[in-house]
Amino acid sequence: MSDPLRIRLLGCHHTETATARLSSYLVNDRLALDAGALSSTLTQKEQDNLAGIVVTHLHFDHNRDLLTVGLGGFETGLSLPVYGTAETLDYLHENFLNGRTYPDFTVRPSTKKPRLQLTPLEPWKEHDVAGLAFPTFSRLSVPGATRRLRRSSAARYRLANCRAAGSRPKMSNTAVTVIQMPATTVQPRE
Repeated sequence: MSDPLRIRLLGCHHTETATARLSSYLVNDRLALDAGALSSTLTQKEQDNLAGIVVTHLHFDHNRDLLTVGLGGFETGLSLPVYGTAETLDYLHENFLNGRTYPDFTVRPSTKKPRLQLTPLEPWKEHDVAGLAFPTFSRLSVPGATRRLRRSSAARYRLANCRAAGSRPKMSNTAVTVIQMPATTVQPRE
């Protein structure tokens, strides 16, 4: 059996309060799943250590901190891959990362080495992202990448979210393949 994945829950809510953060998970301290709470929970050093961000779909609570992560690491000269389906990335670029509110970090500081490198994942295929396998899918209502994790050469793992103990397991209405469970642990699938 391979080493277990280390998943740090940064946030798992659709709103933010003093005690709740938007949706983000950090895997093995290097890969972010969604960007709802990255800059509000990670230090600048932790953000600079990211190997990439997988945006599962286009909802604001899953991508809000892309702008601030882009701005925060702008002067490092590092280019950070942002993965998602082409539909999701196109929407984010047209409506969010478009240079109207913040600089367009998909072309700044340069088009050859932008701060945020939008990297489409082909739907219905599995992709290796920072040593983890991600299957993707596309759906008319909310195109997105899955949050089902597995090591590229090992058994599948399931990611549990932050639902209160004793709550009923429930699948997301966006068909993202996260199994919602009471605990915040990663367990091998049998």
